[in-house]
Amino acid sequence: LDLSFAVEKDLDGRTQNAEEFKFELTNALTGKLLDTAFNAGNGTVTFDPVTVHAAGNYHYRISEVDTGLGGVTYDHGLYDILITVTDNGEGQLVESSRIIKKDGVDQNSSTVVFSNRYEVADAQLTFEGNKTLSGRPLEKGEFTFKIYETDATFALSAQAYDTVTNGEGG
Repeated sequence: LDLSFAVEKDLDGRTQNAEEFKFELTNALTGKLLDTAFNAGNGTVTFDPVTVHAAGNYHYRISEVDTGLGGVTYDHGLYDILITVTDNGEGQLVESSRIIKKDGVDQNSSTVVFSNRYEVADAQLTFEGNKTLSGRPLEKGEFTFKIYETDATFALSAQAYDTVTNGEGG
């Protein structure tokens, strides 16, 4: 019997790209890595099916690998999937139940969903300048400089973002 796993990737804050997020399917009892998969552009994640040859309980774990993408807060949840396989009495193995838990909590869903968030970090800008004056010595604080915020059309805001004066020597 081939067991498959429905996994989805959600990314809030921007569009996800294909093969941007990595996932692992392991045997939850032994820790053995069974497969590695990446997201498609639409967020689906497809692992190779796992083949079982006997009736019994099978325990798998799916996790997302934090690859350190900038601005991404990863979903570090662990999904445990307990699958019961039985013999249907006609010579065939069938999946008779599937329980999915995220971090120990029942999900009441047949789909594993990893949800990440993307946020752009604030940038720090430093402005430096040097004032020169010809014909006489420059006095500290003699000139005032203002920094204004603009929009995409370079229209100045009404109020200065910051105001500074020249230091000694410029």
